[in-house]
Amino acid sequence: MLKINIQLILFCIFIFPFSLLFAQERGEVGTFGDQFIWTGTGEAFVPNYIMMDVLGKELHEIKPADIDYLIEEFMIGHGFNGIHVPVLGRWFHLESNDVTEADSIPDPETTTVLAMIIKKVYDAGGSTYLWLWGDAQRGWTSKSTKDGIMGKQEQRLLDHIAETLGPSKGWMLGYGFDLWEWVGEKDYSEEETLRGLWHHTMAGGIGAIWGNLNGDGIYGNKEALKCYGIFWNENRRFKKGLVVDNAITDGFCLRESDRSFVFYKENTQKINYQIEGQPKKVIAVDTRKPYHELDQGIKRKGQHQFEAPYPSDWALAVE
Repeated sequence: MLKINIQLILFCIFIFPFSLLFAQERGEVGTFGDQFIWTGTGEAFVPNYIMMDVLGKELHEIKPADIDYLIEEFMIGHGFNGIHVPVLGRWFHLESNDVTEADSIPDPETTTVLAMIIKKVYDAGGSTYLWLWGDAQRGWTSKSTKDGIMGKQEQRLLDHIAETLGPSKGWMLGYGFDLWEWVGEKDYSEEETLRGLWHHTMAGGIGAIWGNLNGDGIYGNKEALKCYGIFWNENRRFKKGLVVDNAITDGFCLRESDRSFVFYKENTQKINYQIEGQPKKVIAVDTRKPYHELDQGIKRKGQHQFEAPYPSDWALAVE
């Protein structure tokens, strides 16, 4: 019995800290050139966040179970890699985003809720994007405080955010709010969302906020969205230092020097592409269906053509 207890003690002392270190090694959200990275591992990623709005609840109504649902359904089920939280001025009063000249003391309940969300999303492998303020015309910004933008009230708030949320890993803070009046088509359809994910990534890795605000928020093409998540996130194909090189294909290309390539083309049955360096394995994926790899064998340096079994939107991973 004594031997068993000693083994358990040693396990707790040595194994648990190493497990905790491994769980936290991603570090903070940072940048490398114009890419987003995890500072702990140096891995690049494209932030694709699901709107917390799909829950149909305000920030003061959010419970841990709600975030568990978002993670299970939209991060694991749909393939998004984070959550967007519109705080919209609720820093002074968790239950209201109205900001007035009387507001100067931050509400600790707001950062308590946000810390819970940030931790759950980080532990699930993702990151959280907060909107600091909302719309100025509706009184949801620091412009409505006594000293206005970057005045004493906002400076105190920013210090409070740094103190209370600073220890939390895996979150970003955006200052502004959507300017609907600047755009014509503001909401993406399910089709535009799917292709938008690929377009943003093949352009070099542009982050975005997504959400189907109809009904329960679940996308009808969730398996295709998940296909994107598996291709890029689970297989870690978005690498630090990827560059756009569309000159070597009749579609779109991201390449990591001569080590790896991703090619993408829509409404096609053929992709012409060129690879360099050592021979590489090539797989093809129909991006409009559940993730399934079609093995194309080993290809040598030079020009090649992929012929699909039917027309669709296709991606090639050359590694």
